[in-house]
Amino acid sequence: MTIQLNFRCINNSYSQEYADQYHCGKESENNRKYHWGHSFEVPDVIEISKPDEHFKLIAELEDGTQLQKEIEDVYILRLKFDDGQNKDCAVSRTILKKTNEAYLEKEGINRFCFYLNEEPKALEVLDGVYLTEEDAYGEDFVVV
Repeated sequence: MTIQLNFRCINNSYSQEYADQYHCGKESENNRKYHWGHSFEVPDVIEISKPDEHFKLIAELEDGTQLQKEIEDVYILRLKFDDGQNKDCAVSRTILKKTNEAYLEKEGINRFCFYLNEEPKALEVLDGVYLTEEDAYGEDFVVV
C-alpha cells in the first residue's frame, strides 16, 4: 500500500471569519491556515503501527562516529516494508496539535496528517521526523 504523509504548521493568526467575509470562506495570501506544509508518499508499505515507546534519534559525526539519543513523549508512526525494514515518522508531542487519518479509496492511498503548533518551533531533523529544538539537540547523546 502507499502511505501519504502530510505535516502542516498551523497559523494561529488565521481567521475563518475574515476568510468568510472577504474571500468566500477560503484562505488568502494574508490569511493562511498554515505557515508551511510538507507532504510525501511512501510506497510498498505492508504494515502500519503506532508503538508506544521512546524514539531513537541517530546522528553521525563527520568522522563516522554514530550517536544515539532516546527521546520520550514522541508520537511514532512506524511503516514496515516487505524486506523487514522499518521507517519511523515521529513528532514531539509538545508540537503536535492533532493527527488525522483517512483512506482515499479512489487513489488507494492511506493519508496521515500531522498538524503542528507554531510554538515551540518544529525542526525537521530527518524526512518525516519533526522535533523541538530541545529534543533534537539537547543533552543525552551517547556513542553507539
